[in-house]
Amino acid sequence: MREIVNKAFRYLVFVFLFVVFVKFDYLIDFLYLNEMMLYMVYILVLIALLSFVRWLDRWMGTVHYKFPIQLITCFLLILFLIHEMFTPYFYTDHSLKETGLEKIEMYHELSNEELSVVERAKLAEDAFIKIQAHAYSVGQYPVDLVEKIEVIDLKRNYYQYELTVKGEHNGIEKRYTYTFEKEGFVFKISGFAVGN
Repeated sequence: MREIVNKAFRYLVFVFLFVVFVKFDYLIDFLYLNEMMLYMVYILVLIALLSFVRWLDRWMGTVHYKFPIQLITCFLLILFLIHEMFTPYFYTDHSLKETGLEKIEMYHELSNEELSVVERAKLAEDAFIKIQAHAYSVGQYPVDLVEKIEVIDLKRNYYQYELTVKGEHNGIEKRYTYTFEKEGFVFKISGFAVGN
């Protein structure tokens, strides 16, 4: 039993640290000059994480209550990973709808041509995941300006959720499906589709 907990502890600490690195890798984006550099950074991070996990395991060998500490840590890390994989399931429908509508409003505010470049970049960064935020910060405007937005449906899907809304565009009622992912500590738009 102790050997299983010891192996699980090492594995879970490694996975936890890697997930944390991936969540906050935007802090070292300046290193990604090209794809080769990206691979080099990831390889170095993996080597560093493996070395740290080995060092931690050796250090844990000197601790008197190693087994209970590892068992409790494994339990907490499993809870953390479950939360990361199924984040929308830990929020109420009302909270997800409110957050979604707030991000949709931010998206529509991007069509305001009076916004400065800095304001547009900040608004896009707050509304979209980092991959899409750049496109909207440099001048890509919302396709349809929707009025009278009303939530029709909410679907949770692992670490994402979809919000289906209806609204009027030029007097015509349309449906839109927005996909949200958690980036950092908030949900942001990661994609959307126009329905009938």
